[in-house]
Amino acid sequence: MIVQDIINKVLALIDAYSSRGVIISAEKNADIIKKSILFADMAQKELWAYSKNTKQIELTHRQQPNRLGTLSNFNLVDFKGDTQYYPSEGGIANVNGYSFKVNEEASDNAVITFEELVSGVWTELVTVTPTSITELTVYKGVLTVTDTSNPVRMKISGTEHFLHKDRALWEYKYKVDSVPTYEAWVKEELPDDFNETENVIEEFPERQYNEMVNYKLENFRDFYFNFDFEGVIRITYKPIPSTITSVDDTIQIDEVLAQTIVYDIISKIGFTEDTALVNWAEGRRLEAKSESIKSEPANETSIINVYGGV
Repeated sequence: MIVQDIINKVLALIDAYSSRGVIISAEKNADIIKKSILFADMAQKELWAYSKNTKQIELTHRQQPNRLGTLSNFNLVDFKGDTQYYPSEGGIANVNGYSFKVNEEASDNAVITFEELVSGVWTELVTVTPTSITELTVYKGVLTVTDTSNPVRMKISGTEHFLHKDRALWEYKYKVDSVPTYEAWVKEELPDDFNETENVIEEFPERQYNEMVNYKLENFRDFYFNFDFEGVIRITYKPIPSTITSVDDTIQIDEVLAQTIVYDIISKIGFTEDTALVNWAEGRRLEAKSESIKSEPANETSIINVYGGV
């Protein structure tokens, strides 16, 4: 349903839609149409909390093999001036990428080099020199090694103190824009129209299907889950409607509830167009709203394990 559909019903109810079967021109109804666009936006935002329209996001995740180890490299480590090597000065084989974080003290100070041992000589693959950073910052990328059987090491050096954490040497090969960030809590940025969750479901590889409880939501946009989660996460939410500015815009609440926008607009424009309609429209608006929200959908949180007994 678009805004024009709403306006057509409004015009019909206030007897401004047609004359002897001939559609009245938009020019003659321009004032009502412009007001109706604004009133439709107001009504949609007022009714949004009762809408049954939802969206769903699916996230997939599997813990990736970190050649530096699973847990110890989450630790925050001080650099005090002496060169540090990860996993050791001798390096480790089967490395194809990296990820790490440094704090603001590393700016114009730290040098993080990834080296491969080729024919007995440590050869530079990638060097990262953080500049102009003001907060804990992630750096990650791919490493193009001569031979995956050659040892690779992460070399951390600098001139002054800084902190680093979440270090990883990735075993798998990734596209440049797909290299994962190694962190205890995986962060996913949710869409701009996200407001709050209706429910969060997790589906594990072993055919388990449950309501998810081990997650965090910050800033109404940032969704965090534990790095060791493996499976699919489905987030159901009620999208915030965007502002209506045109007769061609789509009404973003469910269609049954959207019907009440017709009465809402009439109750507002009736003061200047047809005062006799105001009380009737206001009554119908309240009745229609009550009917549209009376029947609630089934509670999805009652679904615990649809694979039980399989």
